[in-house]
Amino acid sequence: MPYPIAKLAYGLRCRLHDLATPVERYNIQTAAGNPSICPPNQKVQTINTFSMIHYEDGTFKVSDSEIRKDNLYRTVYLNIDGDRVQDLASAPFGHILCQYSLNLFDCPLSKVFFKNLSSLVFASNVRKIFLSESSNYGYVLNLSDLLNGFPNLDNIDALRVRVADTWMTDILQCKHHCITELQLFLTYKQFESLSANNLVEFLQTQKEGFHLMLIVISIKEDVPLQLDHGEFLTFDSEWDFSQFLQKKLPQYEHRTRLVVRDIIWKQYVWFF
Repeated sequence: MPYPIAKLAYGLRCRLHDLATPVERYNIQTAAGNPSICPPNQKVQTINTFSMIHYEDGTFKVSDSEIRKDNLYRTVYLNIDGDRVQDLASAPFGHILCQYSLNLFDCPLSKVFFKNLSSLVFASNVRKIFLSESSNYGYVLNLSDLLNGFPNLDNIDALRVRVADTWMTDILQCKHHCITELQLFLTYKQFESLSANNLVEFLQTQKEGFHLMLIVISIKEDVPLQLDHGEFLTFDSEWDFSQFLQKKLPQYEHRTRLVVRDIIWKQYVWFF
């Protein structure tokens, strides 16, 4: 049952400030449109666009800033290094407003890890998750673990993280997902076993402009995938594919596309 905080005595509202984390104070003050609901005013410091949570000399820091009781930081991209942050519950998420992206490096990925992380950050704000390897070597990424915890994700980029064979089904079963950019790392065996019909059906089910990139380990010379839909093009190495499209092929920029790429960056592209 919700409680009308505004009806609390001023002294109790000050006590609420002492009990809440800086992020909670900020959210309460923002929702009320008045800092007096949880006084004094919670000030926000905007820090480096790419900010790192790490543990150093017995204390947590955000980038090079030492965390103090009332510090509140706003960052667009929050990097979490698994080698330096092993205990999520003790990390200073209550001091950080992450506006857009979580970048996870060598973290102990698991269903429980994603569930705990989504409860510690303002999950509905997160639009992109970038995964770079996992220190939990037995874990296979289920996209449903991400989609359930971060409802407004529109970009998933999983680099060198094993993904479950059910990745298409996971997305199809999430009827109201927001994903428009999906990048996955597949073994050659996984790629070879893909059904062309299922893949085309999956792409056609997504919103127009959906972009899927499959990075395939040890791809053979010829791509064993025959699609009878869309327009097919082959490109040699292009690091920033989106920028390449804007300059060279602007007519394709906003179309649904499938990109299959090998480790050497040769790219096979289908536009739908």
